[in-house]
Amino acid sequence: MLKGKFRVEKWIAIDRYVLLVYYTTARCYQFSIIDEQGKAFDFELICYSADAALREGRAAIETALEM
Repeated sequence: MLKGKFRVEKWIAIDRYVLLVYYTTARCYQFSIIDEQGKAFDFELICYSADAALREGRAAIETALEM
């Protein structure tokens, strides 16, 4: 769960998921994925650009779709 202040950089719907890319001053750029049931998955991966976090988030969704 997101805690503290953050700024949403990108909010994108991909298939049955929502990908949220955000910036926190403590953790640089990160992403979360929300599934079709509304469950949020937070990732501890730290990225140094919004585009990098977007790429990693898309890859995570692609992996989930292959399952």
